[in-house]
Amino acid sequence: MKTDDQLTLLITDDLQRYFMVPDDAELAFGDLSVRTVLGRRRFVDEKAIAGYEVPRAQADARMKAKVEAFFGSLREYVSRDELKGPPTPLSPQLQRDANALIAGMRELMTGIRAALAQDRAAEDPAKKS
Repeated sequence: MKTDDQLTLLITDDLQRYFMVPDDAELAFGDLSVRTVLGRRRFVDEKAIAGYEVPRAQADARMKAKVEAFFGSLREYVSRDELKGPPTPLSPQLQRDANALIAGMRELMTGIRAALAQDRAAEDPAKKS
C-alpha cells in the first residue's frame, strides 16, 4: 500500500509478518515472499527487510486509516455539487486504483480465511484425524 508518506506496507504470504518499507529502499533479492495490499509480490532477502518489520497492530491501524481515507475521498468525490447531474465516469486512474484495491482486498481476505482455517484445524485435535 503506497501512501503519501512514501512507505509501502508489505505482508508475508502467511500473513504473519508486516513491513513498512520506504518506496526508494532497494532490498536484495531473496527467498522471503512478500506482497503489497494490492497483491504485487516481491521476493526479498529476509535480513535486508528485517529492519522494516512492524507489529501487526501498527500494520492494521495503517491499513484501516488508508482505507478510510480512500473511501472518504471517494465519498467527497461523489458528493460534489457538480456530480448532482447525470453521472460522470470515474477517471481511468481512479477506476484502476479502485479495481486494484478491490482485487487486493479479496486476495487478502482469502489469505486471512486460509490462515484462520489452519489455526482452527491446529487447535481442534478432532479435525486432525
